[in-house]
Amino acid sequence: MNIPAFFVSTLLVFSFLLSACNSKTISSGTGRNLNKVFDDRYNLNFKQSPSASGLILIEGGSFTQGLVENNIMNEWNYKPTQQHVMSFFMDETEVTNLMYLEYITWLEKVFPSSNPIYKLIHEGALPDTLVWKSPLGYFDELTLTYFRHPAYADYPVVGVNWLQAVQYAEWRTDRINESILIDEGYLNEDLNDQPVSERAFNTSAFLKAPEALFDSENDSLLAPFTDVDIDNPLDLLPRLESGLFKPTFRLPTESEWEYAALGKTRKKTNTSRLGKTKFPWASQRHNQKSPRLMANFKLREGNYGSGPGKVTDRDIITNKVKSYPPNDYGLYDMQGNVAEWVLDIYRPIVDNEESDLNYYRGNNFQKEVIGPDGKIQLVSLDRFRVDTLPNGRPIVQSLPGEIEYANFDDAETFMRTNIDNPSPIAHNDGDVESSIFYRYGEEIQYYDADPMYNSPRHIQITLDQDGELIREYDPSNYRTTLISNQSRVYKGGSWKDRAYWLDPAKRRLLPQYLSTNYIGFRCAMSQIGQNSKSRSIFRRNSR
Repeated sequence: MNIPAFFVSTLLVFSFLLSACNSKTISSGTGRNLNKVFDDRYNLNFKQSPSASGLILIEGGSFTQGLVENNIMNEWNYKPTQQHVMSFFMDETEVTNLMYLEYITWLEKVFPSSNPIYKLIHEGALPDTLVWKSPLGYFDELTLTYFRHPAYADYPVVGVNWLQAVQYAEWRTDRINESILIDEGYLNEDLNDQPVSERAFNTSAFLKAPEALFDSENDSLLAPFTDVDIDNPLDLLPRLESGLFKPTFRLPTESEWEYAALGKTRKKTNTSRLGKTKFPWASQRHNQKSPRLMANFKLREGNYGSGPGKVTDRDIITNKVKSYPPNDYGLYDMQGNVAEWVLDIYRPIVDNEESDLNYYRGNNFQKEVIGPDGKIQLVSLDRFRVDTLPNGRPIVQSLPGEIEYANFDDAETFMRTNIDNPSPIAHNDGDVESSIFYRYGEEIQYYDADPMYNSPRHIQITLDQDGELIREYDPSNYRTTLISNQSRVYKGGSWKDRAYWLDPAKRRLLPQYLSTNYIGFRCAMSQIGQNSKSRSIFRRNSR
């Protein structure tokens, strides 16, 4: 019998695909069946995971960081450096009031502020609405309504300091992964509807210490435990090898933020002007018949909304996200609306001589704390710590149910060529001879073990016998800089800034514990696995 060639070719292709799929389960090292080796716990058919809700892939590449169109102060701050950024995801908009209110509502449900133990958890996460107060301006309605009123639901959240932004990103990671486990049937839906404050879901704790997070014998929150005859029901839970879990949300690094803000052009275009208004964004064309501004910023003194003629940005303070066209990546408001926190500790110069790949200053290497029983220790109700910031506001270091961490010690850094300091924030700041403390032939007195910067000491806050706060200020009149290891970078112009600050390369600093009515933030997530979209590097020219 003659079989048509079409069916023969189809059969061959199917056989090839089947053998290719089967080959993934066979070890190329030992020839063993990997499904049996790993007891089906390792995802041998893992595909590149898509981003989480609201994220856009920014494909990595090289660019010149710190290249500004004008530097009227001739600062070192904008010394151009060549950097390479790995692929990452970024929020298409700034975090809005509604997004942040979801976080506050969850905290209130799980750690109710009516309980005195939890009161400071709630207070430490709330935005500071008093940032709208002004000695020479009436903004009382904004103080009362901006964060919670539905009229401002889609406006960027402000009054959030750097520490609060970081904690929001951590919370968002846990809620995303928790939802994935519920959808996959590993956790019961009830987990979202009841206070489980002593063991609130935490991704790291779930992966590394599930026996401490859940009661394996009788836990109604764990779906797989129902009617299962197994010695250790926790063995049913997915691990990191399953590929289910999303990478952590975080703030973008300064290099990532600037790279994303520039768009796909990788370079600045010539400054375009309409009247006397500068448009610093790239790859955007303006409708000359009906000219309008394409970012929310302050045009000139006493003019927050409109320019000559019909040119207007239509806004006085912040505006809804997505009110203006996105850049080439699809990111909204990378210039204007609010400036944004980034992850980095501030230093005047970006040092690319040692690191020009994913540059970031601010690492703090930590490890899990092992308890007396030899197991990873979780933060308990009687061990979670609330710190008082220099401005008097509380901040929780870690929530109950999270893993306790400690800095690396000599055992982790011993004979390593890549790590010699668990907190290398001041790494390569400069040699001793160039520091402000250097006196030839004299003994050098270091300030806070940091010889480069003598910023004012942070206010020391203590409680007296009556529980009242005592603030101890730095009495020295000989400080020469505001730079410290608590100074964080923020990028992009805001509704309150002139066009000069809209340039993506511009950078400013603010202590990490302070908040304003013009700084918000957006989250980022590292791209794991393949660094770029599927494409052949051996693409040939058919011409």
